[in-house]
Amino acid sequence: MPVIDKDSNFVTIQGARPVKKFSLGKGIIATSFAQASDERIVLIGTNKGLFEYDKRTGQSINHFKDEENKVTITDIKSINSGLLIWFSTLEKGIGKFSAITNSTQFFKYPKKH
Repeated sequence: MPVIDKDSNFVTIQGARPVKKFSLGKGIIATSFAQASDERIVLIGTNKGLFEYDKRTGQSINHFKDEENKVTITDIKSINSGLLIWFSTLEKGIGKFSAITNSTQFFKYPKKH
């Protein structure tokens, strides 16, 4: 069963496989998860963008540039072995991240008031 502790760390307290505690940074809140086709990589949607966590090395990276960190990712779908990642956001609609070009594209939708 996963939980978030007071320092925004994702912690699994029960599971079939060994787990470790890791942090993406202070104030970063995980909002969605997806397994990449490579089982060592976990994609994590947060209130600060799209992160990739490598379970083998314990390293994480944020795929968004600083100006794009103001998006909250609500869902993630990895396609073509993680080369293309589709996601939904609260602020900018649907987006796609290309691991080949390291670029992000957003497809805005009209907001209803």
